[in-house]
Amino acid sequence: MMSPPVVFFIPYHLWSGAKWGGIKSIEKCMHLTNTTWKYTNARNKKSKGKITSPVKFTHPSSGKVLQTFEWKGKRGSQNLICHGKGMARIYDFRFEKAGLLDSPILNGTECKFAAGFGWKIGVSQDCNPKAPKQTTVTELKFDKNFNVVKMIYTYTEKEGFSAKAADDYYEYVPNKGRVLHRKLK
Repeated sequence: MMSPPVVFFIPYHLWSGAKWGGIKSIEKCMHLTNTTWKYTNARNKKSKGKITSPVKFTHPSSGKVLQTFEWKGKRGSQNLICHGKGMARIYDFRFEKAGLLDSPILNGTECKFAAGFGWKIGVSQDCNPKAPKQTTVTELKFDKNFNVVKMIYTYTEKEGFSAKAADDYYEYVPNKGRVLHRKLK
């Protein structure tokens, strides 16, 4: 008989690359950070992304003001908020260029990054039923003291949906944030 999958808490700090103090809390998911990701991007090139929080953000469509994490790369920026199951985009420069700022993907409920309580390896989370993709933690690597040293996850198209972008593969490391982003076929 197979045992049920183990349920994990994934720190929000793993996404940002900020130092995590070990407190497992979704109430403290918004944290101070000023980090630079140095990672291999989907085109297999070295890239950088700057993560800053908290950043006051006024949503261009709704006018609502929120405390966000801001990611800035060479091509543009994204603003994300945290919730009980992870990190969700509320602004993405690519959606603005396409005229899609009112997209249900940007409603602050997706699980673009897995964090918080209730994650299981190999079990997809569909945090936003209107979004075309879901998140699956595929691997958690631990050191001898059971501290996470790497998380690998995918962001893939859900059955019955059509996503315009290819599926994604990500690797994150504590105190660094994203170290690898690849497109899946």
